[in-house]
Amino acid sequence: MRNSINSCAIKTDNFSIMLAIKLNKEVDYDLGKSDTFGLGTSGSDKTKIAHNQESNSAQIDASDEDIEALELNASGVRRILQEIFPLRRLVLSQFTLYNQLGITIPSGKTYSRGRRCYKVRDLLAVALILALKEQGIPNKNLENLPSLIHSEVDNIFSLGRGSIVSGFDNALSLRLLGSQTNDGALSEMLDFDKNKYHAVNPTLAPSYPIYWAYDVGYLSEDLIKVSKTLYSTLINLDSKESETKQNTVNLKVVR
Repeated sequence: MRNSINSCAIKTDNFSIMLAIKLNKEVDYDLGKSDTFGLGTSGSDKTKIAHNQESNSAQIDASDEDIEALELNASGVRRILQEIFPLRRLVLSQFTLYNQLGITIPSGKTYSRGRRCYKVRDLLAVALILALKEQGIPNKNLENLPSLIHSEVDNIFSLGRGSIVSGFDNALSLRLLGSQTNDGALSEMLDFDKNKYHAVNPTLAPSYPIYWAYDVGYLSEDLIKVSKTLYSTLINLDSKESETKQNTVNLKVVR
């Protein structure tokens, strides 16, 4: 049972799993280098990323400093996220909505088409939301997740894999690598009272909330890895758009 809880999303209606967690005091919650606890980047997704990296082997080798300095327009943001989530259709108008909802907060110093550009770190919250949505986590349980990630984004990128975000119903918890912080979401699950829950949410009976956990540090490494792979493409996207805009201006002048 010690290993099985590291490979599945834990549902509170699965009594055997809940009971095992409550009784097994030696359960190891230190993920170390494991990709996820419950949910995360699937093997097929990582294979696709690796394949895409190989196909772009002729690209410029970007350093960590290059990625830190990189500023992205909306097209660049979409290019990176599309690489990580190849089965999801992303359109530029979505990023305007993400900004309005506070999911993404662009922090670049430059502007593209009158809009502030993004740093790679600005993409972590939206990438996490997309990843969890792919796993079926309801939007209503993720409303406070972006602000939680924004508050610790520098630490998450600095520490890398092993920083775990988890949730149960509306409870969210973030445990940075090496931190002794308790998993508040897990505590909420262990204290879960289904009768009280159904009294407050009678229309949801007999369903129960799901406990989930995700290695957000691993996702931060993915963002950097993909940004390095696509570096030459990304730095050309903005220049191409600027060139297109300038050509449009020149065309208007000629007319």
